[in-house]
Amino acid sequence: MTNKTMGRPKVENPRNERLNIRLTKEEKEKILSNAKKSGMSLTDYVVSKLLK
Repeated sequence: MTNKTMGRPKVENPRNERLNIRLTKEEKEKILSNAKKSGMSLTDYVVSKLLK
């Protein structure tokens, strides 16, 4: 039997911090729509816009 590790591989710089914001329903829908149009996850889209 081989000694393989199971599960997801470890990432070098994990995203383990949270930031909570309040939005209107319309704001959230617009952000979700823009993320989808750009082909990015919601997190990746928002982070990319905030760090510009």
